[in-house]
Amino acid sequence: MREGELLDIIDDHNQVIGYAPKADVYRLRLSHRVVHTLVVDPSGRLCVIKRARQTSDSPSDYFYSSPAAGHVRAGEPVEQAALRELEHQTGLKGPIAHVAGFDFKHSFTIRIELFLKILRPAVDKINLNVSEFSPGQFYSSQELSALAGPIMCPQLERCLYELRCVENHDTVEGGLRRAPGEI
Repeated sequence: MREGELLDIIDDHNQVIGYAPKADVYRLRLSHRVVHTLVVDPSGRLCVIKRARQTSDSPSDYFYSSPAAGHVRAGEPVEQAALRELEHQTGLKGPIAHVAGFDFKHSFTIRIELFLKILRPAVDKINLNVSEFSPGQFYSSQELSALAGPIMCPQLERCLYELRCVENHDTVEGGLRRAPGEI
């Protein structure tokens, strides 16, 4: 974690109610926002990376994760945070599209804002930040389904679920969905 980084604290309606240092947000289990940007190639395959051992948020190198994910800083618009993390972690720039926003619950609530970057091979070149990730790879939906489970970051698993819901226009009365990765 970046020392002293400030994050917005949010309520159950995704409204900012204050801010605190990132370490305190985690220590006190306060609700906050994160962004995930999934990168898709022209054939519809999604890029997935393995977390490197050096990252403080996920010290294991076997978790498959989003290629660009991170915290929304205090006062920062979510799209700006998504673009910042996309460039920092992959070397890619926009445009990106907002796909969905949803709550991810574990010991506390994290509001995930999901974005999509469509890779343009003639223009875009992925340059992963090797201090944070081991090499990424593009997977089809079927291949990603085979990776689901204990070796996939639960937040990524939920992002993939939400992406499928948007693609399939799945709705449930009241807007509630049964989702993987929540306890």
